[in-house]
Amino acid sequence: VLPPLVCGFAKMGTPTLLERDGAGPQPGRLAASHSLDHGSATVLSERPSLVDPIALELCRMIEESASKIQGANLEVEARLGVVEQHPPSVPSSFDEAALASRRLDLPCSSEALLRQRRGFAYRFSPGLSPEAFVGLSEYLERKSSERIPEEQRIECGQRFEHTVDTHYSADVSAYLPKGAHQAFEGSNKVRISVPKDGRGEATSQATVKVRIGNLDLYTGRRPGQHGPAVDLRVAINAEVPINFTPGPHHQPLLRREKVRKSLHFPHWVIDVTTVMTSEPQARGPDRQQDVRWRPPVQANEVELELDRYYLGENLDAKMAGKRHKLWELLSDFLFAARDLAVIAGETSPLVALPSLKPPLPELLDETTRGAFREAHYHIEEP
Repeated sequence: VLPPLVCGFAKMGTPTLLERDGAGPQPGRLAASHSLDHGSATVLSERPSLVDPIALELCRMIEESASKIQGANLEVEARLGVVEQHPPSVPSSFDEAALASRRLDLPCSSEALLRQRRGFAYRFSPGLSPEAFVGLSEYLERKSSERIPEEQRIECGQRFEHTVDTHYSADVSAYLPKGAHQAFEGSNKVRISVPKDGRGEATSQATVKVRIGNLDLYTGRRPGQHGPAVDLRVAINAEVPINFTPGPHHQPLLRREKVRKSLHFPHWVIDVTTVMTSEPQARGPDRQQDVRWRPPVQANEVELELDRYYLGENLDAKMAGKRHKLWELLSDFLFAARDLAVIAGETSPLVALPSLKPPLPELLDETTRGAFREAHYHIEEP
Protein backbone atom coordinates (compact mmCIF):
# COMPACT_ATOMS: atom_id res chain seq x y z
CA VAL A 1 0.00 0.00 0.00
CA LEU A 2 1.49 3.29 -1.06
CA PRO A 3 1.76 6.19 1.38
CA PRO A 4 -1.26 8.48 1.16
CA LEU A 5 -1.22 11.04 -1.62
CA VAL A 6 -3.13 13.34 0.68
CA CYS A 7 -4.67 12.87 4.10
CA GLY A 8 -8.23 11.61 3.88
CA PHE A 9 -9.20 14.18 6.49
CA ALA A 10 -7.48 17.11 4.81
CA LYS A 11 -9.62 19.98 3.53
CA MET A 12 -12.81 17.90 3.46
CA GLY A 13 -15.78 19.96 2.42
CA THR A 14 -19.14 19.74 4.14
CA PRO A 15 -20.92 16.98 2.24
CA THR A 16 -24.66 16.62 2.59
CA LEU A 17 -25.05 13.09 3.90
CA LEU A 18 -28.70 13.75 4.61
CA GLU A 19 -30.40 17.01 3.88
CA ARG A 20 -31.64 18.57 7.11
CA ASP A 21 -35.00 19.35 5.50
CA GLY A 22 -35.66 15.61 5.13
CA ALA A 23 -34.82 15.18 1.46
CA GLY A 24 -32.49 12.30 0.66
CA PRO A 25 -29.06 12.88 -0.80
CA GLN A 26 -28.21 12.38 -4.42
CA PRO A 27 -26.36 9.17 -5.39
CA GLY A 28 -22.58 9.34 -5.45
CA ARG A 29 -19.74 9.73 -3.03
CA LEU A 30 -19.30 12.44 -0.48
CA ALA A 31 -19.00 15.87 -2.00
CA ALA A 32 -15.51 17.27 -1.41
CA SER A 33 -13.58 20.35 -2.38
CA HIS A 34 -10.84 18.40 -4.15
CA SER A 35 -10.61 15.15 -6.11
CA LEU A 36 -7.96 13.81 -3.73
CA ASP A 37 -9.93 14.48 -0.57
CA HIS A 38 -11.43 10.98 -0.50
CA GLY A 39 -8.23 9.42 0.83
CA SER A 40 -5.32 7.39 -0.42
CA ALA A 41 -5.29 5.68 -3.80
CA THR A 42 -3.25 3.07 -5.64
CA VAL A 43 -1.10 3.77 -8.70
CA LEU A 44 -4.16 2.92 -10.80
CA SER A 45 -6.23 5.58 -9.01
CA GLU A 46 -8.29 2.88 -7.35
CA ARG A 47 -8.96 2.44 -3.69
CA PRO A 48 -7.40 -0.60 -1.98
CA SER A 49 -10.06 -3.28 -1.69
CA LEU A 50 -9.38 -4.22 1.95
CA VAL A 51 -11.44 -1.30 3.19
CA ASP A 52 -14.57 -2.75 1.57
CA PRO A 53 -14.86 -5.87 3.75
CA ILE A 54 -14.09 -3.84 6.88
CA ALA A 55 -16.80 -1.30 6.00
CA LEU A 56 -19.20 -4.16 5.27
CA GLU A 57 -18.49 -5.80 8.62
CA LEU A 58 -18.86 -2.46 10.40
CA CYS A 59 -22.25 -1.91 8.78
CA ARG A 60 -23.38 -5.36 9.88
CA MET A 61 -22.23 -4.85 13.49
CA ILE A 62 -23.82 -1.40 13.69
CA GLU A 63 -27.15 -2.62 12.33
CA GLU A 64 -27.25 -5.57 14.72
CA SER A 65 -26.55 -3.36 17.72
CA ALA A 66 -28.92 -0.51 16.75
CA SER A 67 -31.97 -2.10 18.34
CA LYS A 68 -30.12 -2.95 21.57
CA ILE A 69 -28.84 0.51 22.47
CA GLN A 70 -31.98 2.60 22.51
CA GLY A 71 -31.39 5.56 24.80
CA ALA A 72 -27.60 5.28 24.47
CA ASN A 73 -25.07 6.94 22.17
CA LEU A 74 -23.42 4.84 19.48
CA GLU A 75 -19.68 5.47 19.11
CA VAL A 76 -17.39 4.34 16.29
CA GLU A 77 -13.69 4.99 16.78
CA ALA A 78 -10.37 3.93 15.29
CA ARG A 79 -7.40 3.69 17.63
CA LEU A 80 -3.73 3.56 16.70
CA GLY A 81 -1.56 0.98 18.42
CA VAL A 82 0.24 -2.33 17.99
CA VAL A 83 -1.04 -5.90 17.61
CA GLU A 84 1.00 -7.80 20.20
CA GLN A 85 1.83 -11.39 20.95
CA HIS A 86 -0.31 -12.94 23.66
CA PRO A 87 0.97 -13.55 26.21
CA PRO A 88 3.61 -10.84 25.64
CA SER A 89 7.19 -12.05 25.30
CA VAL A 90 8.73 -8.94 26.90
CA PRO A 91 7.60 -6.59 29.69
CA SER A 92 5.24 -3.75 28.83
CA SER A 93 6.91 -0.53 27.72
CA PHE A 94 6.10 2.23 25.27
CA ASP A 95 9.56 2.89 23.86
CA GLU A 96 9.96 2.14 20.17
CA ALA A 97 12.30 -0.85 20.53
CA ALA A 98 10.04 -2.59 23.05
CA LEU A 99 6.92 -2.04 20.95
CA ALA A 100 8.68 -3.50 17.89
CA SER A 101 9.83 -6.59 19.80
CA ARG A 102 6.35 -7.27 21.21
CA ARG A 103 4.54 -6.83 17.91
CA LEU A 104 3.00 -9.90 16.32
CA ASP A 105 5.19 -11.11 13.44
CA LEU A 106 3.01 -12.55 10.70
CA PRO A 107 4.18 -13.69 7.23
CA CYS A 108 2.20 -10.90 5.61
CA SER A 109 3.59 -7.83 3.89
CA SER A 110 0.23 -6.10 3.38
CA GLU A 111 -2.81 -5.33 5.51
CA ALA A 112 -4.78 -8.16 7.07
CA LEU A 113 -7.99 -8.30 9.09
CA LEU A 114 -7.37 -10.42 12.20
CA ARG A 115 -9.76 -12.62 14.16
CA GLN A 116 -9.22 -14.37 17.47
CA ARG A 117 -9.58 -18.12 17.13
CA ARG A 118 -8.29 -21.34 18.64
CA GLY A 119 -4.54 -21.58 18.25
CA PHE A 120 -4.19 -17.91 17.29
CA ALA A 121 -4.27 -15.41 20.13
CA TYR A 122 -3.16 -11.81 20.21
CA ARG A 123 -4.02 -8.57 21.93
CA PHE A 124 -4.23 -4.99 20.74
CA SER A 125 -2.15 -2.50 22.73
CA PRO A 126 -3.33 1.08 22.08
CA GLY A 127 -0.78 3.87 22.03
CA LEU A 128 2.28 5.06 20.14
CA SER A 129 5.93 5.30 21.06
CA PRO A 130 7.02 8.77 22.23
CA GLU A 131 8.92 9.31 18.97
CA ALA A 132 5.94 8.43 16.75
CA PHE A 133 3.54 10.38 18.98
CA VAL A 134 5.64 13.55 18.91
CA GLY A 135 6.17 13.24 15.16
CA LEU A 136 2.45 12.86 14.45
CA SER A 137 1.55 15.69 16.85
CA GLU A 138 4.03 18.04 15.18
CA TYR A 139 2.75 17.03 11.73
CA LEU A 140 -0.86 17.84 12.64
CA GLU A 141 0.19 21.05 14.35
CA ARG A 142 2.18 22.14 11.31
CA LYS A 143 -0.54 21.24 8.81
CA SER A 144 -3.28 23.04 10.74
CA SER A 145 -1.23 26.19 11.41
CA GLU A 146 -2.47 29.46 9.95
CA ARG A 147 1.12 30.36 9.08
CA ILE A 148 1.18 28.06 6.05
CA PRO A 149 -0.60 28.87 2.73
CA GLU A 150 -4.32 28.15 2.70
CA GLU A 151 -4.05 25.60 -0.13
CA GLN A 152 -1.67 23.49 2.01
CA ARG A 153 -3.56 23.88 5.27
CA ILE A 154 -5.85 21.34 6.95
CA GLU A 155 -8.95 23.28 7.94
CA CYS A 156 -10.23 22.14 11.31
CA GLY A 157 -11.33 23.39 14.70
CA GLN A 158 -9.20 22.75 17.77
CA ARG A 159 -9.97 22.12 21.41
CA PHE A 160 -7.83 21.42 24.48
CA GLU A 161 -8.99 19.42 27.49
CA HIS A 162 -7.43 18.41 30.78
CA THR A 163 -9.58 15.90 32.67
CA VAL A 164 -9.29 13.19 35.28
CA ASP A 165 -11.37 10.03 34.74
CA THR A 166 -11.95 7.76 37.72
CA HIS A 167 -13.46 4.34 37.07
CA TYR A 168 -15.59 2.67 39.75
CA SER A 169 -17.11 -0.76 40.17
CA ALA A 170 -20.86 -0.37 40.66
CA ASP A 171 -24.21 -1.93 39.81
CA VAL A 172 -25.42 0.41 37.06
CA SER A 173 -28.76 -1.24 36.27
CA ALA A 174 -30.69 1.27 38.41
CA TYR A 175 -29.13 4.24 36.58
CA LEU A 176 -29.69 3.17 32.96
CA PRO A 177 -32.38 4.75 30.77
CA LYS A 178 -35.28 2.68 29.57
CA GLY A 179 -34.39 0.54 26.56
CA ALA A 180 -30.64 0.42 27.24
CA HIS A 181 -30.57 -2.49 29.70
CA GLN A 182 -30.06 -5.15 27.03
CA ALA A 183 -26.85 -3.63 25.67
CA PHE A 184 -25.44 -2.84 29.13
CA GLU A 185 -26.37 -6.11 30.77
CA GLY A 186 -23.51 -7.27 32.99
CA SER A 187 -21.73 -3.92 32.87
CA ASN A 188 -20.35 -2.92 36.27
CA LYS A 189 -17.99 -0.04 35.51
CA VAL A 190 -18.78 3.66 35.80
CA ARG A 191 -16.48 6.44 34.59
CA ILE A 192 -16.60 9.86 36.24
CA SER A 193 -14.82 12.59 34.31
CA VAL A 194 -13.84 15.78 36.15
CA PRO A 195 -12.31 18.75 34.26
CA LYS A 196 -9.09 20.18 35.71
CA ASP A 197 -9.72 23.71 34.48
CA GLY A 198 -11.09 25.27 37.64
CA ARG A 199 -14.68 24.12 37.14
CA GLY A 200 -14.17 21.10 39.41
CA GLU A 201 -16.84 18.68 40.62
CA ALA A 202 -19.73 20.91 39.55
CA THR A 203 -19.22 19.92 35.90
CA SER A 204 -18.30 16.25 36.44
CA GLN A 205 -19.95 13.73 34.13
CA ALA A 206 -20.64 10.08 34.91
CA THR A 207 -20.97 7.66 31.98
CA VAL A 208 -21.27 3.94 31.39
CA LYS A 209 -19.53 2.54 28.34
CA VAL A 210 -19.77 -0.95 26.89
CA ARG A 211 -17.93 -2.44 23.93
CA ILE A 212 -20.14 -3.92 21.25
CA GLY A 213 -17.41 -5.21 18.96
CA ASN A 214 -14.11 -4.39 17.32
CA LEU A 215 -12.08 -5.13 14.20
CA ASP A 216 -8.27 -5.34 14.28
CA LEU A 217 -6.27 -4.36 11.21
CA TYR A 218 -2.69 -5.64 11.00
CA THR A 219 -0.74 -3.34 8.67
CA GLY A 220 1.84 -5.93 7.63
CA ARG A 221 5.40 -6.89 8.47
CA ARG A 222 7.58 -3.79 8.59
CA PRO A 223 11.37 -3.58 8.98
CA GLY A 224 12.44 -1.19 11.69
CA GLN A 225 14.49 0.96 9.34
CA HIS A 226 11.28 1.86 7.50
CA GLY A 227 9.80 3.45 10.61
CA PRO A 228 7.61 2.16 13.45
CA ALA A 229 4.74 -0.17 12.61
CA VAL A 230 1.29 1.16 13.51
CA ASP A 231 -1.81 -1.07 13.52
CA LEU A 232 -5.48 -0.15 13.85
CA ARG A 233 -8.44 -1.20 15.97
CA VAL A 234 -11.89 -0.05 14.86
CA ALA A 235 -14.28 -0.33 17.79
CA ILE A 236 -18.02 0.08 18.19
CA ASN A 237 -19.14 1.18 21.66
CA ALA A 238 -22.33 2.25 23.37
CA GLU A 239 -22.15 5.07 25.89
CA VAL A 240 -24.82 6.57 28.10
CA PRO A 241 -24.61 9.38 30.70
CA ILE A 242 -26.06 8.57 34.11
CA ASN A 243 -26.76 10.39 37.36
CA PHE A 244 -24.23 8.68 39.62
CA THR A 245 -22.36 9.77 42.74
CA PRO A 246 -19.75 7.35 44.13
CA GLY A 247 -20.18 6.24 47.71
CA PRO A 248 -17.82 4.63 50.21
CA HIS A 249 -18.96 1.17 49.08
CA HIS A 250 -17.97 1.80 45.43
CA GLN A 251 -14.55 0.38 44.67
CA PRO A 252 -12.26 2.58 42.52
CA LEU A 253 -10.64 0.60 39.71
CA LEU A 254 -8.57 3.06 37.73
CA ARG A 255 -7.67 6.71 37.39
CA ARG A 256 -6.69 8.28 34.09
CA GLU A 257 -5.47 11.86 33.87
CA LYS A 258 -5.73 13.03 30.25
CA VAL A 259 -4.27 16.03 28.46
CA ARG A 260 -5.98 16.03 25.08
CA LYS A 261 -5.91 18.07 21.91
CA SER A 262 -8.84 17.48 19.58
CA LEU A 263 -8.92 18.39 15.89
CA HIS A 264 -12.53 18.72 14.70
CA PHE A 265 -13.30 17.92 11.06
CA PRO A 266 -16.74 17.86 9.42
CA HIS A 267 -17.28 14.12 9.92
CA TRP A 268 -14.79 12.99 12.57
CA VAL A 269 -12.52 14.14 15.38
CA ILE A 270 -8.84 13.32 15.88
CA ASP A 271 -7.91 13.07 19.57
CA VAL A 272 -4.21 13.28 20.45
CA THR A 273 -3.91 12.45 24.15
CA THR A 274 -1.24 12.02 26.79
CA VAL A 275 -2.61 9.71 29.49
CA MET A 276 -1.30 9.07 33.01
CA THR A 277 -2.90 5.86 34.34
CA SER A 278 -2.85 4.91 38.03
CA GLU A 279 -4.19 1.84 39.83
CA PRO A 280 -5.39 1.86 43.43
CA GLN A 281 -2.87 0.62 45.95
CA ALA A 282 -4.86 0.69 49.14
CA ARG A 283 -8.00 2.17 50.58
CA GLY A 284 -9.17 3.14 54.03
CA PRO A 285 -12.25 1.43 55.47
CA ASP A 286 -14.57 4.44 55.49
CA ARG A 287 -13.61 7.47 53.45
CA GLN A 288 -13.15 7.94 49.73
CA GLN A 289 -10.21 10.27 50.34
CA ASP A 290 -8.22 7.38 51.79
CA VAL A 291 -7.60 5.87 48.35
CA ARG A 292 -3.90 5.68 47.60
CA TRP A 293 -2.75 5.31 44.01
CA ARG A 294 0.28 3.63 42.54
CA PRO A 295 2.75 5.77 40.54
CA PRO A 296 1.18 6.64 37.17
CA VAL A 297 2.22 5.08 33.87
CA GLN A 298 2.30 7.36 30.84
CA ALA A 299 0.83 6.41 27.47
CA ASN A 300 0.41 8.32 24.20
CA GLU A 301 -2.93 7.64 22.53
CA VAL A 302 -4.30 8.72 19.16
CA GLU A 303 -7.83 7.94 18.02
CA LEU A 304 -10.24 8.98 15.32
CA GLU A 305 -13.92 9.20 16.32
CA LEU A 306 -16.77 9.33 13.85
CA ASP A 307 -19.24 12.20 14.22
CA ARG A 308 -22.34 10.88 15.98
CA TYR A 309 -24.77 13.13 14.14
CA TYR A 310 -23.89 11.89 10.65
CA LEU A 311 -23.63 8.30 11.89
CA GLY A 312 -27.05 8.46 13.53
CA GLU A 313 -28.77 10.19 10.62
CA ASN A 314 -27.46 7.74 8.04
CA LEU A 315 -28.12 4.72 10.23
CA ASP A 316 -31.72 5.81 10.86
CA ALA A 317 -32.26 6.35 7.14
CA LYS A 318 -30.85 2.92 6.31
CA MET A 319 -32.97 1.18 8.93
CA ALA A 320 -36.05 2.99 7.56
CA GLY A 321 -35.28 1.95 3.97
CA LYS A 322 -34.53 5.49 2.85
CA ARG A 323 -31.61 6.88 0.90
CA HIS A 324 -28.43 7.05 2.93
CA LYS A 325 -24.66 7.27 2.64
CA LEU A 326 -23.61 5.06 5.52
CA TRP A 327 -21.27 3.07 3.28
CA GLU A 328 -19.53 6.19 1.98
CA LEU A 329 -19.26 7.65 5.48
CA LEU A 330 -17.68 4.52 6.96
CA SER A 331 -15.36 4.04 3.98
CA ASP A 332 -14.01 7.59 4.15
CA PHE A 333 -13.62 7.23 7.91
CA LEU A 334 -11.54 4.07 7.44
CA PHE A 335 -9.37 5.68 4.77
CA ALA A 336 -8.69 8.63 7.05
CA ALA A 337 -7.72 6.24 9.87
CA ARG A 338 -5.35 4.34 7.56
CA ASP A 339 -3.78 7.59 6.42
CA LEU A 340 -3.29 8.62 10.03
CA ALA A 341 -1.54 5.31 10.80
CA VAL A 342 0.74 5.70 7.76
CA ILE A 343 1.70 9.24 8.78
CA ALA A 344 2.45 8.08 12.35
CA GLY A 345 4.74 5.37 10.97
CA GLU A 346 6.73 7.62 8.64
CA THR A 347 10.36 8.20 9.47
CA SER A 348 11.34 11.82 9.96
CA PRO A 349 14.47 13.27 8.32
CA LEU A 350 17.49 13.31 10.56
CA VAL A 351 18.18 16.62 12.21
CA ALA A 352 20.96 18.53 10.42
CA LEU A 353 24.17 18.89 12.37
CA PRO A 354 24.76 22.38 13.75
CA SER A 355 27.38 24.53 12.07
CA LEU A 356 30.39 24.78 14.38
CA LYS A 357 32.97 27.51 14.46
CA PRO A 358 36.53 26.50 13.59
CA PRO A 359 38.58 25.48 16.65
CA LEU A 360 40.80 28.04 18.28
CA PRO A 361 44.56 27.79 17.67
CA GLU A 362 45.09 27.17 21.36
CA LEU A 363 42.23 25.72 23.38
CA LEU A 364 44.09 26.15 26.68
CA ASP A 365 46.29 29.05 27.70
CA GLU A 366 49.73 28.59 29.22
CA THR A 367 48.50 29.25 32.78
CA THR A 368 46.06 26.35 32.55
CA ARG A 369 48.68 24.06 31.05
CA GLY A 370 51.13 24.97 33.81
CA ALA A 371 48.52 24.16 36.47
CA PHE A 372 47.98 20.73 34.87
CA ARG A 373 51.72 19.96 34.80
CA GLU A 374 52.09 20.99 38.42
CA ALA A 375 49.18 18.87 39.63
CA HIS A 376 49.86 15.85 37.39
CA TYR A 377 53.63 15.93 36.91
CA HIS A 378 53.74 12.12 36.48
CA ILE A 379 51.27 12.20 33.56
CA GLU A 380 52.26 13.29 30.08
CA GLU A 381 50.53 16.46 29.01
CA PRO A 382 47.85 15.71 26.40
